[in-house]
Amino acid sequence: MFQPLTNPDLHRYQFPGYEQYPVITSQGDLVKEYLDYSLFTLKNAFREHQNTCALRLTLKVPWQVKAGSDYTIQAFLTNLEQQIAADLTQRNELSGKPLFSRLRHLWSKEFDRAAKPYYSVFLLFNLDAYNCIECDILNVGGSMLKRIHQAWSSALDIEPFKVNRLIHVPDKPFYHIAFKNGHFGLHPDKFSDLFFRVSYFARMKNKVFLPDYSPFGYSRS
Repeated sequence: MFQPLTNPDLHRYQFPGYEQYPVITSQGDLVKEYLDYSLFTLKNAFREHQNTCALRLTLKVPWQVKAGSDYTIQAFLTNLEQQIAADLTQRNELSGKPLFSRLRHLWSKEFDRAAKPYYSVFLLFNLDAYNCIECDILNVGGSMLKRIHQAWSSALDIEPFKVNRLIHVPDKPFYHIAFKNGHFGLHPDKFSDLFFRVSYFARMKNKVFLPDYSPFGYSRS
């Protein structure tokens, strides 16, 4: 089922570090270009939002959805962007203070042992606008998990209650990272930890490499 890396524009990566950051080595070879794109996306996020929230989740795809199509993940991201834009418009009108958050993303499409597709996803927000996934006493921005459920339900065109089993949020799902004057605040190791976790997306394992097929996606700006 899984294909060798035959794309001449992609190259195997077998080292324990990328630039100055550690990468995962327990998952076999990585794809260098996916590490490039990951670092590009993360740096763009931190340049625009000095305080950034990075959120990790997994989106499962039911059998009835065509596995080779990226329509679902693109529809998910578009819907989530629209929800965030509407939320910020309302909050800005009420507060009179301009608040902005560009949604950036990284995703990796793989297949489980039963050949079912799933997406490993990182979402990046302005931490000053959204700081966690669920509502609690210190929450800023409301329930992001509720928005994610709505977006994935819309992308799959199924009832919202059916999407619960198709979304998995792991332990320690988010990172709060401050970036100012070219430095990662008082905790530079947080970014190293984040990039190590993101490097998992660059693994070749469980991916399909075919023409006109995307096993990896990232924000282009």
